[in-house]
Amino acid sequence: MAKKKQNDRKTLVIATIIFLIIGLSIFLIFYTLSKPEEKTKVYHFSYENQPYIGKEDAPVQIVEFADFKCPVCAKWEDVYFPLLKKEFIDTGKVKFVFMNFPILGADSYTAAAAGEAIYHQNEQAFWTFYSAIYKKQGEENEEWATPEFLVELAKRNVPGVDYEKLKHDLEHKTYLSEIEQDAKQGEAASVPGTPTFFINGKKIDSIHYEDMKAAIEQELKAVDTPRG
Repeated sequence: MAKKKQNDRKTLVIATIIFLIIGLSIFLIFYTLSKPEEKTKVYHFSYENQPYIGKEDAPVQIVEFADFKCPVCAKWEDVYFPLLKKEFIDTGKVKFVFMNFPILGADSYTAAAAGEAIYHQNEQAFWTFYSAIYKKQGEENEEWATPEFLVELAKRNVPGVDYEKLKHDLEHKTYLSEIEQDAKQGEAASVPGTPTFFINGKKIDSIHYEDMKAAIEQELKAVDTPRG
């Protein structure tokens, strides 16, 4: 008799556990199906006086927040930027916009200031500087981006620039407010570090080209798909 009662209790416990598992499973399925789909947040940036390359009215806009002292930014420019330029920028599909996000030291601001000064003299020369400074980049934890270094870098690698004016702009911090405005835009968009990219205002959590390519193609497909 005692043994029968013990077996009955075991059966009841097992049945209760099975019931709870089934109930929980049904709840999770219902919750998943009824949960509203989270929309990707879209950020809006001010593009006035920002260096860009590509067709102005391209269907996809990519914003890069970067620090010229950032070694990962340099690696990205060396390995992935040429691929992006060839496949999407030069074909009129992408407008690529650069914004300063100086976070690695005081001379990050100096490097950014050189880029701004060159851009305001010659918009195309900025992209020559963009490539040159990464190729000549010093150590991340050293203060190498001095006005003297940057002016000499421009003289050797960036034609079409008034180097005396560049020196003057660096000494007088002519474009500091524009750098600070870039940084504020990055902070408002919760930029976690450099480089960070936004594709049509949507932050992409990868810097790898294949991931960016997939995101770009998705945006191009959305543009080409008629809305009903």
